[in-house]
Amino acid sequence: MPDPMEKLRSGYTTGACAAAAAKAAWLELKGASKPDIGQVEIIFPDGSRRDVEIRLTRRGRGTAVAEVRKFAGDDPDVTDGAVVSAEVSEASLDAIEADERDHVERCAGIVVVVAGGEGVGLSTRTGIKVPPGKWAVNPAPRRMIADNIAGSGVAPSAGKSARVVISVANGAEIAEKTLNAKLGVVGGVSILGTTGIVTPHSHSAYVETIRLLVENAVTNGAKSVCFCTGAATERAARQHFQEVQENAFIRIADFIGDALDAAEEGGVTRAVVACMPGKLFKYALGFKNTHAAKVEADVKSLSGFMRRAAVDCDENAAALDAPTIRGAMKTLSEADTFALLEELGLAAAERLSSWVPSVEVVVSCFDFDAKVPLGKWTKQWRDGK
Repeated sequence: MPDPMEKLRSGYTTGACAAAAAKAAWLELKGASKPDIGQVEIIFPDGSRRDVEIRLTRRGRGTAVAEVRKFAGDDPDVTDGAVVSAEVSEASLDAIEADERDHVERCAGIVVVVAGGEGVGLSTRTGIKVPPGKWAVNPAPRRMIADNIAGSGVAPSAGKSARVVISVANGAEIAEKTLNAKLGVVGGVSILGTTGIVTPHSHSAYVETIRLLVENAVTNGAKSVCFCTGAATERAARQHFQEVQENAFIRIADFIGDALDAAEEGGVTRAVVACMPGKLFKYALGFKNTHAAKVEADVKSLSGFMRRAAVDCDENAAALDAPTIRGAMKTLSEADTFALLEELGLAAAERLSSWVPSVEVVVSCFDFDAKVPLGKWTKQWRDGK
């Protein structure tokens, strides 16, 4: 099946840049780097290897620093062009818990401490992937940093850990253009990324690719398509909607409105929409483009859905104060969570169906790990988990 990203240049996440800088600095610290290092090969979460350009490296007394200028490809990413640096050193294993803001990663018998420096934010609230009081470096980037130091072929000295301090030039200013403040991340940007690769979201090019994929599926006999918000939901959807043709699973990212238009125009009679709770909430609110730069879904808007689900808003005020849907649902009981999901699913199915009257729209929601089906809804009927 054609890849929706083929026509657009992909880039690297801040997490991949941090991992590349960390490995380059580590090699410099240990005297294992090549003269005038211009790039370094890093391992990505899927096991692939790619070369990332290194802007500079320098060694000090007991430390080394490397910088990477982030390239986001054709994605309108606010961190595109930002300089991500890593300062590495060795620290005693006895002192790895010295700063409670730091993260400790272990890989192949090596301990790697990951800290934030200038321009990297600090988490202050629950509901995101980093606990309060910790540097805003997400799990996947931390793992990439550890994997690449462990895979460098150079281990820390006996009884020592590798300490990596990640910084982002002008990170505090860049963070003002993001939702970090609302998410409870203060002082700088978050170091993000699940795959290490920035998927470009150029509207016209991506939408045209969705249309081509729908046309291809219909031409090859498909009456149903399954629109998936990303790779994880596609994997889950393939397990649960095996009646859909192999070539009719299509990743749509944030372009739900355009995808459904393409389905209706292409003669599709049934469209499954596979998503997670965050996107489900935005669908229920009626957003046709769910990119964070395009819309802001205030969690307080959950109150209406909670009331319809007979979930007491006063008793569950913490849910409405949460920075994200993930955080909100962590505060609810299991019964209230599924009651709320039911109302969101029905509202989403109603909204999406109203845009394309000739298409039967099935909204399917999976958990945040895209492993557990949480519900399935259409305009006509409901089917719980």
